[in-house]
Amino acid sequence: MLIAQINKGISIKFIIHKFHLLKEEKLTAMMTYKGYSASIEVDLEAEILFGRVLDINDVVTFKAQTIEEARQEFQNSIDDYLEFCKELGQEPDKPFSGKLPFRTTPEHHRKIFIAAKKAGKSINNWMDEVLIRAAEQAINT
Repeated sequence: MLIAQINKGISIKFIIHKFHLLKEEKLTAMMTYKGYSASIEVDLEAEILFGRVLDINDVVTFKAQTIEEARQEFQNSIDDYLEFCKELGQEPDKPFSGKLPFRTTPEHHRKIFIAAKKAGKSINNWMDEVLIRAAEQAINT
C-alpha cells in the first residue's frame, strides 16, 4: 500500500495524473476530527476521493473531488452523525474506549514488570508511556 500525505488544494485530477501508473496501488491519507479518524482513498476509476470513518460500528462515509472538500465533507459527516444520534436518543459510537486488552508471554510479562519497577511506575503507566512514545515516532516518520 502506498501511503501519502496530501496537502490542501490538490485536485483529484492531479493525483490521478501523478499516480496514473499505480492503478493497482491504493493511495490513502488520514484525517481526524472531534476524536474520529477517517481513511481517504483515491478511486482512480470514478476520479473521486472516498472516505470512511474508522473504528466505529456505524458506517459513515463521504466523497469529494479535492482534499479540502474531503476535509469539509468528513467534518460535515461527523457533525451529521452526532446530530442524528442525538435525534434518535442514542449514544454515538466512540472511536476508542481508552481500554486496550494486552496479551503476552509470561517471560515478556516478567520483563515488562521489571522495567516498570525500575522506572518507579505501575505496569499500566509504564506501558502507556512506552507505547505512546513508539506510536508518536511511527506516526511522525
